[in-house]
Amino acid sequence: MNTTNNFKAQINTNNKIIAGSVLSFAIGLIVAILGAITFTTTFSYISQNALSLPFLIVGSIIDFILVMIILFIGPKMKSYIIAPLATISMFLVGYFTLGYIFHFTDVSQDIVKLIAIFFIPAAAMLLMATLAYFNVIKLNKILPVSLFVLITLFILILVSWFSSQQLIFTLISALGFLLTVLYMGIDWIIIIKFNRNFKNLSPEQQSNSELVKWSIYFGYKLAWDFIYAVVYIYQLFRN
Repeated sequence: MNTTNNFKAQINTNNKIIAGSVLSFAIGLIVAILGAITFTTTFSYISQNALSLPFLIVGSIIDFILVMIILFIGPKMKSYIIAPLATISMFLVGYFTLGYIFHFTDVSQDIVKLIAIFFIPAAAMLLMATLAYFNVIKLNKILPVSLFVLITLFILILVSWFSSQQLIFTLISALGFLLTVLYMGIDWIIIIKFNRNFKNLSPEQQSNSELVKWSIYFGYKLAWDFIYAVVYIYQLFRN
C-alpha cells in the first residue's frame, strides 16, 4: 500500500506541469461550456435587440484581443493576471463559438451527433498527448506539415469567396480540424518538454506561482485547440 502511494506521489511530483495543464484545460472547458449555455439562454433577447449586431461585433473583437494577448504575452504575465484573463477569454470563446453549436443543435434528435462532435476531438487530444509523451511525434516533423495545411486552408478560404461548391466548404472544415489536431500535437510536445525541464529544477526554482502560470497558459492553449476542433467537426457534420 505504501509502495503504491509513493509511486502515485512520485508521478504527481514529476509531472506537475502536465497535471496542472490538464486541470487548467478541464476548468477552461467548463468555463467555455458555461459561456455557451449563457449564449443559448440570451440568444432570443439579443436577436430581438437593436444593439445585437454591435454587441456581437464588440464582443468578438474583445475575445480576439484577449486570445492574442494570452497566447503571445501570457508566459510573461504573473499567475494572478493570466488567471482572470484566461477565464474571461474562455467564457467569451464559449459564448461566441460553442454557443452557436449548443443553440442550433436539437439535443432530442441529434444527441448522437452532439456526443460525436465532442468525442472525436477528445480522442484526438488523447492520441496526440500519448504520441507526444512517448516521443513518437517530433516538432521538426509536425511543424512543416502544419504550415502546409495552414497555407492550403488559407487558399481554400480565398477560393470559397468566389465559389459556393459544397466540396470546398467540406475541405475547409476537414483541413481546419486536421490543423487543430496538429496544433494539439505541437502543444503537447512543448508541454511535455517543458515538464521535463521543470522537474529538473531545484525545489527553490519550482515556485508555485510559476507552476500555476504555466499550467494556466498551457491549459488555455489546449482548451482553445479543443474548442476549435469541436467547431470544425460540427461544420463538417453540417456539410
